[in-house]
Amino acid sequence: DYVEVMKENCPECGSKYLMKTGFGTERIEDEVHRLFPQARTLRLDSDSARIRTKVSKIVTAFENKEADILIGTQMIAKGHDFSDVTLVGIVLADIGLNMPNYRSSERAFQLITQAVGRCGRQDKKGEAIIQTYAPDHYAITMAARQDYEVFYKKEMGMRKLQFYPPYCYLCNITLSGKNEEKVIETIYRIIDDINSKLLDEVQTLGPITPYISFEKDVHKRSILLKYKNIEKVRDVLNKIVSALKRQTQVSISVNIDPYNF
Repeated sequence: DYVEVMKENCPECGSKYLMKTGFGTERIEDEVHRLFPQARTLRLDSDSARIRTKVSKIVTAFENKEADILIGTQMIAKGHDFSDVTLVGIVLADIGLNMPNYRSSERAFQLITQAVGRCGRQDKKGEAIIQTYAPDHYAITMAARQDYEVFYKKEMGMRKLQFYPPYCYLCNITLSGKNEEKVIETIYRIIDDINSKLLDEVQTLGPITPYISFEKDVHKRSILLKYKNIEKVRDVLNKIVSALKRQTQVSISVNIDPYNF
């Protein structure tokens, strides 16, 4: 629950030139039109993806050279083979690194390498321009070089140091309920119960307030468990879930080895 007012000066360099900004696909399209007024553009994002047939129409139109520039979210980075694309630009390549998830570097690396791979597909030479505020981050530098082995070794070192998969198992427990105090009280009781029975077996992180902590009049809190002994943890969790099912004010969700949390 830590809150801090946005600073007027950068805490690193002291610069006063701070602003709140974002780069949605519509804004990028506007900038492209300003910079290249003669260029024909197509945009593929979540808005256009709501109509499934529209996605294939946009992709087909670009393949048929009905546009010079295709602008979109990560959905245009995967699986497409555009033979004449020789330039790829990635805006805010590091944005995924700010997500509170141990896979954030892996995902950033995947997305950049996939996007870079869209250009120079056949006998034409390709070029990629990566815009980032973290040019020294290993996920960015290794993705730019397409160096899978060095990234793997670096990432595995970080995972081992922080005790994350594949060096452990994970369990994410989320409690939800309309009474926030009851949710908080219950999750602390669960933590005490786990620590009393599995203190030497489990690392407990939390409780934390999830990224989306309040939705449809329901409050949420989560804890993350790291462990190696599956059997011992499973038995304790089964008892906790069974006991909590008798309560009506708080619901429990247990996600074993979550991909997202």
